[in-house]
Amino acid sequence: MVGELKVIQGGREERRCAQCSLRPICLPESLPDSYIHEISKIIKTQPPVAKNGSLYRQGEAFAMVYALRAGTVKNVSVSEDGIEYVNGFHFPGDLIGLESLGHGSYTSSAIALERISVCGVPIKQLEALCSEDSRMMRRIFDEFGKEFSGGEVARKRLLRHDAEERLADFLVETAKRLENTGRSSTDLYLSMSRRDIGRYIGLAPETVSRSFTRLEDAGLLRVEGKRVQILDPRRLLRLVETTSSLRSLKD
Repeated sequence: MVGELKVIQGGREERRCAQCSLRPICLPESLPDSYIHEISKIIKTQPPVAKNGSLYRQGEAFAMVYALRAGTVKNVSVSEDGIEYVNGFHFPGDLIGLESLGHGSYTSSAIALERISVCGVPIKQLEALCSEDSRMMRRIFDEFGKEFSGGEVARKRLLRHDAEERLADFLVETAKRLENTGRSSTDLYLSMSRRDIGRYIGLAPETVSRSFTRLEDAGLLRVEGKRVQILDPRRLLRLVETTSSLRSLKD
């Protein structure tokens, strides 16, 4: 399994973060090895979560921050009037639950889009660890905060584009994130539904489907169900970075 390292110690198996292949992604690169060593002591291996299962639900007591080791998760929240919002998607190496820092309960729900594997960091133990070292606390929460705010900036950027640009932006960002985990940046498997994508980028499911078709007709993509092959990454990126419409975009 990606990112897994088992170390036999004291007659039992333990996972350590220091040699984990996902460490540069899910833990801030600036954290010293001594901090990583202390954090690895409190990490709890969690049982796999089946498709459509939840890591936590909105309103439940905030107990853990999770590091996703395999699979895909969607982050959703429900407004007071019952409207469901998709806040984003998590891929291997992502930290899940950061949006609830500073709250007594989870402010959203984390739903598995396929079978997932995670490591859990008990928030009380992390806080206790940080209370012993104020510098560690500042470093950890500053870095975690940057990661979460970066996702919010990306989401706001999506909402400034028209339909094809929003979808192209989503695909470019997803490709970059998957590439960081060692997977292909041009051959994507999107486990989320068209409805989920639409709720994330602010489009109706039908509009998402039409936008996929238009990008495919323009020679930028090949779409087969949930598999999306990016045929022309350069032109797809140009669609995101310029104000040109799909119709006017040329080689």
